[in-house]
Amino acid sequence: MSTAFFSSHPTAYAQLPYARPSPRIVAPKLREMHTLCAGQRVKTSPPFSLPMSCYLETFLVAHRHLVRVPEHRQRLARTLRCAPDSPTVSRLLALAAHEALGAPDVPRLRGRLVYDLHGEASFSLVPYTPRRIETLRLVHDDHIDYAQKRTDRSALDACFARRCGADDVIIVRRGLLTDTTVANLALFDPHTARWYTPAAPLLAGTHRAALLSAGVLTPHPRLTPSSLVYFTRLRLFNALLGWGECELPVEAILP
Repeated sequence: MSTAFFSSHPTAYAQLPYARPSPRIVAPKLREMHTLCAGQRVKTSPPFSLPMSCYLETFLVAHRHLVRVPEHRQRLARTLRCAPDSPTVSRLLALAAHEALGAPDVPRLRGRLVYDLHGEASFSLVPYTPRRIETLRLVHDDHIDYAQKRTDRSALDACFARRCGADDVIIVRRGLLTDTTVANLALFDPHTARWYTPAAPLLAGTHRAALLSAGVLTPHPRLTPSSLVYFTRLRLFNALLGWGECELPVEAILP
């Protein structure tokens, strides 16, 4: 089934097996909610509402399976301040994996797990289309904090609003390059033939963690706007945006 299925059937998930309320995971304070790809809710029992600002984990779902599960497990554990193999983390991942099994068999869907510190969670699957990015504006914000992935993106949205015609922004925090509003950043140094990524990003992405573990990326502690002259290319990547899928010349960065 192609991703065109979703554009022609905006509420198609109501017809798919995964849209049925699945057996409830037996866990203290962990309840499930299932959503349609168009954002409409399927009734579940018991229903509940999550607070306006919750934590968020975004998964790449490929052919009905979650991708980079170990990295997601680590980040969930950091947010919840518990061990990676704790029952709470395992149950959240089990909920996401269960819903992914009922999704269309396509190479890329966005899985969205919203949860809070009390164990309430919801999971939805939506089609993913990469944002077209050709230019990036440097925007300074010394106080922005997005170390934990949250549904409240107001600080990121405020930076994005300052892009002045560019497609996105690179946020500069206390003089150091960090991320765009949707992706981690890597810069290529032709002298060392290596890709470097900010050692202190706004958000330690799961794809970033996997690339660091594989030795594809090298963390750099002092990437500044003035250091851009030493690099020739940049790449943007996140949980769903593949490595090398978005590559630009460094001249695409506007002051």
